[in-house]
Amino acid sequence: TTDADAAAAAAVAASASSTAETNQCTFRKTSDPTRASLMCARSLLTLINSQEIPETGGRGGDTDANTSVEQQLENDVIRVVWNGCVKKSKEDKASGIKPSKALGRRSLLLAYPHVMERIKHGRSAGGDASLL
Repeated sequence: TTDADAAAAAAVAASASSTAETNQCTFRKTSDPTRASLMCARSLLTLINSQEIPETGGRGGDTDANTSVEQQLENDVIRVVWNGCVKKSKEDKASGIKPSKALGRRSLLLAYPHVMERIKHGRSAGGDASLL
């Protein structure tokens, strides 16, 4: 399986465990399960690529005891570059760079918890609940 398949399965599992019916990743346009799963994966990828990574309170005395200084610096660099890609994509979709494609798996590990939080709260890329 690919990372997109695993991410789509995780989104469906997280949505299924949610009590709100609107958080499920279902599509009523098709009865074909393969097409429905591809539509779900596409919606999840759209959500991932529109998610900005918020700044953590990692400066000063708020650093996590389990996070090294090098790891914190790497996370900060990933956050800045990821958010720059998201902002560029919002400004110009044709020339924007998708952060998930440009930055790879390690950056997705940093962004994915924020994506899951959006899914749990029922917020999609543009406020459109049909993506969730």
